[in-house]
Amino acid sequence: MFKIPTIETHDELLEIAFHRAAKIAEKTKIKNKLKRRKRHVLSKLDVVTDTINSKLNKYVKAFPSFNQLHKFDFELINLTIGIDKLRKSLGAIDWARQQVHDLREEMRKKISRISSLKDYPKLESQRQMFYGRTASILGQVGNELKFLNSARNDLKKLPTIDPEVNTIVVAGYPNVGKSLLVKQISSARPRVASYPFTTQQLNIGHIYIDNEKIQIIDTPGLLDRSPEQRNKIERQAIMALRYLANLIIFILDPSEHCGYTIDEQKGLLKEIRRLFHDVEIIEIENKVDLYESDNDLLKISAITGQGLDALMVRITERF
Repeated sequence: MFKIPTIETHDELLEIAFHRAAKIAEKTKIKNKLKRRKRHVLSKLDVVTDTINSKLNKYVKAFPSFNQLHKFDFELINLTIGIDKLRKSLGAIDWARQQVHDLREEMRKKISRISSLKDYPKLESQRQMFYGRTASILGQVGNELKFLNSARNDLKKLPTIDPEVNTIVVAGYPNVGKSLLVKQISSARPRVASYPFTTQQLNIGHIYIDNEKIQIIDTPGLLDRSPEQRNKIERQAIMALRYLANLIIFILDPSEHCGYTIDEQKGLLKEIRRLFHDVEIIEIENKVDLYESDNDLLKISAITGQGLDALMVRITERF
């Protein structure tokens, strides 16, 4: 979803910065020994500061501006990682960046006051003091750096969804055949298995209607219970429905091989209708190869392909 670089630990940052500073050589063309040494120490301080400033600033800017995110992206990141935690950690990193910068300015003033060769040893003392205090500052945000790198890895796992593209959301109880249907009619290749809660994330596929790309999302299984009782995976599906859906395909399993009664499934359908009254819903019955009920709903078998052409006609008519 976002291109965020690997975030080094505070020890790794210090090693990089100090290593670069160690490679700075004295300017032998400067004849005055004190002036030459002062310039050398200041150059080391600049390299350390600039390295840390560049790294920390890159981390902060790589994360998205939360106020400009689409509601779906905002809620998904908040659910997966926590927006408040991210803001706190990014604020701490920016604080550390500024602290190192201010420390460098403080040390510059102290070094500029050294005007006698007898105070020559103070130059090395000031450099060591700067290194030590810089290490302490980064140490204070060590946990924040680790958290941000973990958050970065979590963000990489999130599906790439374009909230501005027309989107079909496939919903229904666990194990009714959502993943298999999405696999059959789109480019998605979600993992399919015959046990509940197979879908552990939002799987995205695409279909094309008159050269227009349509997203189709396989949501995690939804249970017919209150929002407070839903787990994290179920809340992801609700967000998809709320912020993305231009069309909902709701799958019923009248054979009840999914492990839930048809009345339970219809109860969830009723809730979906209530919550998303402004979104068109195509209701279909899957597993016609196992059981076919006596009603006018579109009937399919995601396994055999029966009824999928008729379903695609219905989808095409919508878009």
